[in-house]
Amino acid sequence: MENQFTMSFSPFLVTNKIIYRGVRIPTNFYPNECVLMRHILYRQRKQMNSFIIVVGSVRSGKSYFALKIAEDYSRLKGEDFDVRKQCSFDIKPFLLWSRETTKGVFILEEVSTSMNPQEWFTIQVKIMRNFVFCQGFRNNVLIMTLPNVAFLLKAVRWMSNYCIETQYQGLVSVSKIIMNHTKGLGFPAYIGNIRFGLPSDKTIKEYEGMKKEWNDKHLQEDLDYIDMLEQPDHRTELRERNLELTIALKEQKLKQLFVENNKIIDPNLEQWKS
Repeated sequence: MENQFTMSFSPFLVTNKIIYRGVRIPTNFYPNECVLMRHILYRQRKQMNSFIIVVGSVRSGKSYFALKIAEDYSRLKGEDFDVRKQCSFDIKPFLLWSRETTKGVFILEEVSTSMNPQEWFTIQVKIMRNFVFCQGFRNNVLIMTLPNVAFLLKAVRWMSNYCIETQYQGLVSVSKIIMNHTKGLGFPAYIGNIRFGLPSDKTIKEYEGMKKEWNDKHLQEDLDYIDMLEQPDHRTELRERNLELTIALKEQKLKQLFVENNKIIDPNLEQWKS
């Protein structure tokens, strides 16, 4: 069977050419950047999705690498990468997009930072597992950026296909997740380093604008929370409200219990209010 994906490049040029199904597409790939793309396209030919985790320190280029891969992947498919539709800091836009899309690419940006630990735990157990185990027939590519793999449950780490670690802006290390399904054990197998260029100016501008909107929104939520805590009677009112609710629930529960057992007690239930 003829290989549908080849790469042509000159060691003296940054701009290279990808030949995909007979179509020559120019990119600003460095010579070794296509290694990840070859893996993604191979999985699609096998009717599988791809789950890619990108980790690294702050300002090390995680987002720009994800945008670059998504942009070049979309170009291979003859499509334009739409940052507003295919990148989000929240989980719901991804779910809505995934329901209507096949063989597409989506970026989840720092999604764990906007949720409390309990919510993020539930999403990992339910939603991410569903994407990996039940949505493979859609052949979509999900790229998730995180500060560290410690933000993911171990089971979710092993459900991913590739783990990318940014070394600095323009250089990442690529590892493929190897899983032993009978033992329930996995490990990242190093593939190689990738040098990458920047995404297009249009993509960067749209992304930076969307990121500022998201940061401003959550900063305002934090300020509103601090303002609420600074109100002088806030904590007293909260304790009184919780006490009233607890007493009401106890009264309701006891009345139901004694009605069921046909017993009569003091209707005021004063002894339960202390």
